[in-house]
Amino acid sequence: LHTAYRRQRQMCIRDRPIKYIEGYNAKYNGKNLNYVDPSDKSKGYLRPNVPDNLGNNIDIYYSVNYKILSKTIQETIKYLDTDKKSIAAEYNTSINFIKVTNPIDNTSKTYGSTTTSNTTLNEEGLPGNEWEQMDSYTFPSVKNPDLTNKGYKVITNSDNPDNLSEIESHKVTFDSEPILEFEVIYSSTTEPSSTTEPSSTTEPSSTTEPSSTTEPSSTTE
Repeated sequence: LHTAYRRQRQMCIRDRPIKYIEGYNAKYNGKNLNYVDPSDKSKGYLRPNVPDNLGNNIDIYYSVNYKILSKTIQETIKYLDTDKKSIAAEYNTSINFIKVTNPIDNTSKTYGSTTTSNTTLNEEGLPGNEWEQMDSYTFPSVKNPDLTNKGYKVITNSDNPDNLSEIESHKVTFDSEPILEFEVIYSSTTEPSSTTEPSSTTEPSSTTEPSSTTEPSSTTE
């Protein structure tokens, strides 16, 4: 029973359950059998509908009931000004992982894909061709966008402040945190225009003193 599946000929007597084997799924004609009691699998499977001409002996196939855990890890990079306002489209990428465990010998294999999240396995416990067996995945380095034409230059980032040209590559595994988020901070290269000083206030002109009053001429006696 350490193979992916096996055929077992069983006496399929009406109203008698099909034997349950730990770690395996029972199938007849390519279809999974239903449990007698889903809360207690040890009670076995319900008898499939069998044509009368086959009698009581039928072939039941047992395939390994592989356990699957899935996880998506995403990398996000934001490009912000010193006020934390977005000045360029953020960068997003992700990797999907699945961990497939064989319950018979408790061995596990990890697979990764950047194109699919479909976790369907074949009877050998293998996913589709879009998946690649891997223990880790490396997000490639990402160059910081050149925003000099918009009047900005990079001054720091939350990854490696000494590297102002890119966000560096990062290795992740199935057990890594689900989100990697980085910020690249830009400052303006445009100098603010100097404030024009108001012109000096013109002093009001001096007030002209009124001319002296002419004394009337003396009266002739």
